[in-house]
Amino acid sequence: MALIESQLKILTVKELFEKQLYLPEYQRPYRWSTESVNILFDDIWSALKTSSDGEYRLGSVVLHKENTGIYNIVDGQQRITTLAILFKWLIKKDDAILKNVTDLNYTRNSSEALKKNMNLIKSRVNELGIGKDKYLNFVKNNCTFVSIVTDSQSEAFQFFDSQNHRGKELDPHDLLKAFHLREMRDENEQTKIDVVNKWENYKEENLKILFSYHLYPLTQWYRGRDGIDYSSAKIKQFKGVKKDLAYDYILYHKAANIFVEDMNKYSREFNRKEVNQFQLTQPILSGTRFFRYVTHYMDLLEQVDEIIESKTPDDSGIIPKDGNGNKYVNRLFQNALMFYADRFGIEAITDKAYKKLFSFCYSIRLTMQAVYQQTINNYALGYHRNNVDGINIFERICEMATPEEISMIVVSKPENILEGFVSSGGKFEKLYSTVSEYCGWGE
Repeated sequence: MALIESQLKILTVKELFEKQLYLPEYQRPYRWSTESVNILFDDIWSALKTSSDGEYRLGSVVLHKENTGIYNIVDGQQRITTLAILFKWLIKKDDAILKNVTDLNYTRNSSEALKKNMNLIKSRVNELGIGKDKYLNFVKNNCTFVSIVTDSQSEAFQFFDSQNHRGKELDPHDLLKAFHLREMRDENEQTKIDVVNKWENYKEENLKILFSYHLYPLTQWYRGRDGIDYSSAKIKQFKGVKKDLAYDYILYHKAANIFVEDMNKYSREFNRKEVNQFQLTQPILSGTRFFRYVTHYMDLLEQVDEIIESKTPDDSGIIPKDGNGNKYVNRLFQNALMFYADRFGIEAITDKAYKKLFSFCYSIRLTMQAVYQQTINNYALGYHRNNVDGINIFERICEMATPEEISMIVVSKPENILEGFVSSGGKFEKLYSTVSEYCGWGE
């Protein structure tokens, strides 16, 4: 079960589309921009004019061949889909390639990009006039791909990762998606479809934010480590532990996950509260549970934002919003609430806990004209000079046995509060008054 060496070859676009191509459900939606499509169209036209009988390489494709003869597109679907749209306007209805094009399995999340690019390509094809047939023949017979075919889905994903590492680096969450899909090799196809569909419903930007500004710093700060500059080189912890290994700690966490999942099935049956199976201080089991982990923390972040809005609404003017510095402080507060809720449950965010964490996080905003990511990183770790008490709030929460222990954290008044910002009419007057009231600084 590996690379099919006889099919490791250069194929023309015509030869590629004569295969029974299929877009598996785990593929991401079609998202090529109109700019990218326009560049491809022009590049092919330029290659044709330069050398009408020469070869124009379009890159490589990675295919997973099933026993049924279907070729699942693992890598290259954005280019293949764009060519499929092109063929729709160039090929006559009785051409065999057109049938293969229409048989591709597009998700509903691809519809917007498909529609935009369909309109663009239709317009560009009409511009060709009598050169349409010449352009079509060049695309079919002179444009080529390096075809990599494997009969193993896992092997196909490995080629996918290596191809993308040699070129433009994928986003960290895309690499994690590919890795954990490989770890789902023992799962049925429907389970894969379900978890990937849920994943693809998230906006790319939201996934980046979740990992870069929340999950990565949270899983670092409580250990006393830097939580900034998340990248593809720092995804190891999110790969988790392979569930098929038999080390004691893995068996323990696997047993705990299975037990909680069984409990939750029972709870759903009798309409009882389900038990959370994830903790930021515990390892992730690779495969299906990673996707559930992401869903869980997406939901938790949303719940935390709702609590912040209910307790300190935007129109209260207490929390400063504009500027990067304020964004960094706001994320610190989100993370403090997330970590506290992760340990004790969302219902543990009482007024007392909220005010304590609010005061700790926003004290830094009262002492500095400019706040940077490194500022927040050092403050969270307890290293920053304006963290008067030297508190690593995440380490403290991790050590708490009960949520009531939040009362033991004292937020002392910094000596270097910027009076111009907090005095009458100052930029942070409401913020200072709120933190001062919460901490009893005026007493």
